[in-house]
Amino acid sequence: MRDIGQRGSIVTLMCDRLDRYDATFDDDDWLRQRLDFAPYLEVIETAWSTQEWVG
Repeated sequence: MRDIGQRGSIVTLMCDRLDRYDATFDDDDWLRQRLDFAPYLEVIETAWSTQEWVG
């Protein structure tokens, strides 16, 4: 049971309309230009092949 007066956070994720992202959604080149996956490739490949996240 929580103590009265204890502080915390509430997080809500809400979807918006996809039409705002027509030019970028599902565009691998756009994503590659903005994110550098190289430092994380080993972790991602391990997770993909073993179904375990080791990071």
